[in-house]
Amino acid sequence: MSPSKTVTPIRNKLPVYFLSHGGPNLIFDTTHPARAVLEAIGKEITTSGKAGGMKAVVIFSAHWEASSPGTVEINVAERTELINDFYGFPRKYYQQSYPNLGSPSIAKKVSNVIEQAGFKVKAVQRGLDHGIWIPFKCAFPDSNPLSVPIIQVSLLSTSNPAEHYALGQALSSLRREGIQIIGSGMAVHNLRDFMLSMGDPDAIPGYCGSFDIALKDAVTAWPVEKRKEVLMGLMKRGDARRAHPSWEHLLPLFVAAGAAGGGEGMEGVGKKEMVGLSGKETNGQNGHDGVNGEDGLEEEPDKGERLWTYLEGSLSWAQFRFGKPVVESS
Repeated sequence: MSPSKTVTPIRNKLPVYFLSHGGPNLIFDTTHPARAVLEAIGKEITTSGKAGGMKAVVIFSAHWEASSPGTVEINVAERTELINDFYGFPRKYYQQSYPNLGSPSIAKKVSNVIEQAGFKVKAVQRGLDHGIWIPFKCAFPDSNPLSVPIIQVSLLSTSNPAEHYALGQALSSLRREGIQIIGSGMAVHNLRDFMLSMGDPDAIPGYCGSFDIALKDAVTAWPVEKRKEVLMGLMKRGDARRAHPSWEHLLPLFVAAGAAGGGEGMEGVGKKEMVGLSGKETNGQNGHDGVNGEDGLEEEPDKGERLWTYLEGSLSWAQFRFGKPVVESS
């Protein structure tokens, strides 16, 4: 950051979350440790949201990647069905409901800031995949409903962490306009090894523990430029491909970290690549550094913390938050 700029903490700026969402078994496994944790996080989100004027949730799930390179897809449907994008479960798993509404007007606002950051945006109508509705059924039960629209935005079609970080940066300023940003994936996600171990939660491979620690170290690294540097190195680790045989469950974390602000610029994404994303150069304008608010002040980036972790075989359920919940002013 330039020392000549004014950095200001923003009161009522909503925090950013990364949720490890698990699978369909979480619906009926009421004793699973993640259930109580997600419920507690849900209460934190609604309480903070009430104090911070939450108007909508914008969420990125591991289970929706854009169909075209350089394009971000956004769900503009006002009413959405649930997508049962899982197989081999008893019938009752496919008979679930989760009441939710979208908002075409808020989706348009989100689209505008993404386009201003140099990405192409495509409006689509689709349902909510299980990376959203399963953790939300746990986090926001009938006793703690999420009474705002849910806007799902896709990941990019590439696995470039810097591009996903930049996508999060594009949305950072919306946090002080009542937009709650959430990434939904898994901290460690190797289903093949989980199946080979017959789902034994105590059969924890070494890479699961080591990558879980590395993820915590990356999220909590400070200052923010250091955090971005460590995050960008995660996929290069020797244990990364065992922890994530495919990257989609890790990518929402980069979006969440970008939305936390700071880590200026597009290191790791060359100028030619950025021209390719939108067909035009951005000249470093329109919020690519994710820190400049509409009043021209540079917002203070938020520190990251791990709220909880749980190793279950070759899975990690680590939950993360960037920033602090908003509290009611006295």
